[in-house]
Amino acid sequence: MKMPRPSLYDILYGNFAGGLDLNTVSETDQVILSVLDNMQRILNCRAGTLAHLPDYGLPDMTAILRGCQRRRTS
Repeated sequence: MKMPRPSLYDILYGNFAGGLDLNTVSETDQVILSVLDNMQRILNCRAGTLAHLPDYGLPDMTAILRGCQRRRTS
């Protein structure tokens, strides 16, 4: 069975967030750190920030709240 690998982003940069070198971490921990780093990037980004990936990141919470308020008043 093929072992999962870190993301292409992590492999190209050669390190994880905070500068931790990719080669100083076990393969299992590389996958875990890669997932955590990618989740952090997604959660720290707003939807629409990347033109080629419009759904990447979190939606604007004020727009979501406005939508909820409209439904309540309707």
